[in-house]
Amino acid sequence: MKFPEIEISNFLAITEAKLALSDRGLVLIQGENRDDTSALSNGAGKSSLFDALCWAIYGVTAREATGDDVINDAASKGTRVAVTLDDDGQLYTIARHRKHKANKNRVTLHLHNADGTLKDLTLGKDALTQVAIDKLIGCPLEVFAASIYAAQEKMPDLPAMTDKTLKLIVEEASGVTILEAALTKAREELRAAKIAHEDEYRRLGSLQSQINQAEADQNASDVDRDAWNQRQAAQVSRYGVEVREAVQAAQDAAKDRDKIDIANVRAGIGAVEARISSVNEEQTRLAELTRDASQAENQAEQHKRDALSLRDTFEKGQKKLKDVEHQVGCPCTSCGRDLTAEEIAPTKTRIQTEQNETKELYDKSRAAYQAAQKRTQELQEARDAFKATMTDLSASIASLAALREQERLWAALDTKVENAKRTAREAAQKGKDLAAETNPHDAAVERITKRIDTLTKEIAGANEKLKDLEEASEIASDVVAVFSPAGVRAHILDEVTPFLNQQTSLYLSSLSDGNIEATWTTLTNDSKGEAKEKFTIEVVNDKGGKQFKNQSGGEKRKVRLATALALQDLVARRASKPIELFIGDEIDDALDGAGLERLTTVLEEKARERGSVFVISHEDLKSWIPQQIRVIKENGKTSIVEEVG
Repeated sequence: MKFPEIEISNFLAITEAKLALSDRGLVLIQGENRDDTSALSNGAGKSSLFDALCWAIYGVTAREATGDDVINDAASKGTRVAVTLDDDGQLYTIARHRKHKANKNRVTLHLHNADGTLKDLTLGKDALTQVAIDKLIGCPLEVFAASIYAAQEKMPDLPAMTDKTLKLIVEEASGVTILEAALTKAREELRAAKIAHEDEYRRLGSLQSQINQAEADQNASDVDRDAWNQRQAAQVSRYGVEVREAVQAAQDAAKDRDKIDIANVRAGIGAVEARISSVNEEQTRLAELTRDASQAENQAEQHKRDALSLRDTFEKGQKKLKDVEHQVGCPCTSCGRDLTAEEIAPTKTRIQTEQNETKELYDKSRAAYQAAQKRTQELQEARDAFKATMTDLSASIASLAALREQERLWAALDTKVENAKRTAREAAQKGKDLAAETNPHDAAVERITKRIDTLTKEIAGANEKLKDLEEASEIASDVVAVFSPAGVRAHILDEVTPFLNQQTSLYLSSLSDGNIEATWTTLTNDSKGEAKEKFTIEVVNDKGGKQFKNQSGGEKRKVRLATALALQDLVARRASKPIELFIGDEIDDALDGAGLERLTTVLEEKARERGSVFVISHEDLKSWIPQQIRVIKENGKTSIVEEVG
């Protein structure tokens, strides 16, 4: 990635400037402040060139100036820096503005089409455009600045640093510190995974308790439902017995009734009554008395039959009551379990109620029978008294009485048939109604069954989720181990140490003719000669001191410069796209002639590697760097003059 050109307007010390930055080789940048000769080259705007490059791309300078602080004091507005970017042959222009007449404070991004036109890639908000620019550059500001910029004022004294500080700087340069955030996030995810696992485990326990309780409730409901079904079946069976008994009684009574030829009986009665009625008024009166006596007798007999029938029913009820009471402790015909008093209580109560009703009816029928019998006796006595005074019709009357008895018997049997049929129908209907009743425990069983099905599915889901959470916890634990200090961070430090040694050796071999060696190491020997973990730079001079603190001032500056450049190369490797530019700002400070010559050799090598190396210096380096750029400030304005010595 190259920067063919940069255009600057009213930025910091520079009023107007245009400079090519790509494929320049080694270039010396010097300043001349004609407005203040006491300042020599200071204030001319040399360092503002790199500040402008950083600001155009990231919105902040290498010295961390932002906002209105970058506006040229004399102009006080109209700040604009435009950088042309060559990304593998594709050209882009990034332009940033501050208090600009046309573009206000906007940052713009354009693509150069093959036909010379521009395609606007600027997005609606500067923040979105900045994201596109960051993606295009391939690295953040700190990596960009550390990759291409070295300044004497920022030159770290790496060899003299403590283990902790040096390790921290190397970690920062290699990008390992980024793993701190990853480690923190990994630990948070692990903690969250463990909490989620514990929550789901507790939820699974709760679900298991719920299904255990539901299964216990289901068993209890099954018992209640079965008991109700047994009671229902027993009662339906009893109604069936009543139906069969009533039907049999109806059939027996019908047989006896049908033995009487009621038609002939009634015809005979009619004939006898006709003979009797043929007699004079005497016969009429006798007939009336006889009819009254007969009717009274029939009524008495009817009351008698009713009373006898009710007594028979009462006696049968008493037998049923005793039979029911005897069932206590007896085995159930359906399940074999001994019946309890509570279980037969409803039946006993029902039979006792029926007995009370039957007894009341029996007492009434018996009283009616006694009254009718008395009435019959009185009418018969009146009839007999009258009969004694009338013509003898004894034979006819006897015949009529016999026929009347036959008729009465037939009527009684017919009534018994109808009563038995009615009893059968009522018992059958009661049995049918009872059999049609729904078990009240069915709804509870169904509800609990659905609940168990739901809980079973939830438990299956919870087990599956618990398995996933266990796997997630294991993965999160592995991730924590990877991002921990003993994980990938230690591996990266072990990997970057050889690179740092290689680059440091490369630079020192040029700066010191190979007399000085500086070795980056993660292990050192203690006073007992035992190796222990410690990050340090060991310096050895074949012609001088054996430790860094024993080197001369010039030798120390060479070691500092070599290790700093090596560290900078490490940072440059973090950029996703190689940046073909390097700027050294006063890195020649305090070097003697031999040191400057060796530094120039290093920079020429870096220029071949990077394409363009700009050296900003107060010193006259024309003897070593023939290509020069002079930044001249005069009358408040800055101009750039390019020279070749």
